[in-house]
Amino acid sequence: MNKKVNLSLLLMILGIGASAQLRVANWNVTNYNNLSDRKALFQTAFYGIYQGRQFAPDVILGQEFLTAAGLEDFKTMLNTAPGSPGDWTYAPFIDGTDTEAVCLYRSSKVQWLGTSIAGVGSSATTNQPRNTYRYDLRPVGYTSDSSVIAMISTHMKSSSGTNYLGRRQVEADNIVANINTMLTAHPSYNFLFGGDTNMQSSNETAFRTMVSGTWGTRLFFDPIKSPGTWNNNSAFRFIHTQDPGPNGQMDDRHDQLWLSGSLINGSGVDYVGNANLTYSTTTWNDPNHSYRCWGNDGSSYGLPLNAATNTMVGPDIAAALRDSATTAGGHLPVFLDLKMPPKVTLSSTVLNFGTVFLDGYVQLPLTIMHGGDTSKWTTSGLQPLTFSLVPGAGVTVRGAAGTVAPGSLTRAYVQVDTSQLGPFSRTLVVNTNDPDQPTQTVTITGNVRNPLLGGGGSGHGPRG
Repeated sequence: MNKKVNLSLLLMILGIGASAQLRVANWNVTNYNNLSDRKALFQTAFYGIYQGRQFAPDVILGQEFLTAAGLEDFKTMLNTAPGSPGDWTYAPFIDGTDTEAVCLYRSSKVQWLGTSIAGVGSSATTNQPRNTYRYDLRPVGYTSDSSVIAMISTHMKSSSGTNYLGRRQVEADNIVANINTMLTAHPSYNFLFGGDTNMQSSNETAFRTMVSGTWGTRLFFDPIKSPGTWNNNSAFRFIHTQDPGPNGQMDDRHDQLWLSGSLINGSGVDYVGNANLTYSTTTWNDPNHSYRCWGNDGSSYGLPLNAATNTMVGPDIAAALRDSATTAGGHLPVFLDLKMPPKVTLSSTVLNFGTVFLDGYVQLPLTIMHGGDTSKWTTSGLQPLTFSLVPGAGVTVRGAAGTVAPGSLTRAYVQVDTSQLGPFSRTLVVNTNDPDQPTQTVTITGNVRNPLLGGGGSGHGPRG
């Protein structure tokens, strides 16, 4: 990926209001079950705006939901929040041991394809304590496997209690096995991890089982490339997530989002940011990353979340985040943004030259448009469209390759060989990086006549 920060990336990361891309969040919401006293706090946390910044995710991987009724209540809270788009729904609730991980999503942005249980929890000290789930989602408007994002949601064993390291290792092994099985059936799927890991260091074996420090060796990548010992370490104060509550202290990075290599390779569905670069240790407002710990401006190390002078979210949102965490042990949400793949639209898949004269110069335009939904994703939330045109026999093309920005178009000019009399049918293959239509064929037809025999026709076309 490009290590330079361009204006487009900066505008996407610092964008006003809701995200222009697909914003995926993870949040352990601390034992949620129809808690009316926290609803207004959550609504402010999700849709409050400070200096143009707003949380406003499109997908929420959540933990510590107690009941199906609690999940329904949380959905209602989201849909009735001031400023909410009102299109929230969720994947079916599964009731396993202990509290549950869930997935809520905006139906106008993604569609749910299915859920798999990646690991079954139990009270046995040799097993993981809670279920792990994988939710397969696909952005609305796309059909290919390479647009699917399989999302793990989990709450791993806390660092206290019997055999906590071993139980987290069981969960890590189960996640790896589930993703590998998925990739056997769907090798083009993207995938990501969201969860309360309860890990205090990247040196833990469970972390190293799942997350790669160098490209291409393990399943997941930390998109902000921030390994180390996070617990009680002020160097990580901008990405600490626990504990913001009134009786807590911010001193650990338990909550994280990790991405598959396919989400940080610069094509298709892709991270908005530079996964080659470590997150800043001097500011929360890192222009190289869309990844954020919402509400943490780095001023709360060893303390409850600072609300009075919070420079990221301001006093009202910060207070809502702090108080929604209730007693000690609460969490802040983390989020990141994903760009969407391009879409191609051709002016036609048939070019009919009609009747043309023998040895005449003829050409017709073919318009190549970026057909991505800018009303849904905006121009900054879509990858550029690249194309190449491969002419068949008897066809030549001017402008046979190029790049088209979202919301834009370009034209190529198609010429045909008119040295042979009679009707003709030829082809032009259009290759693009649209995952749903990587290849299209344009049929070229017409009839070559001798001008000395009359009957009309044209000797040449526009030369552009």
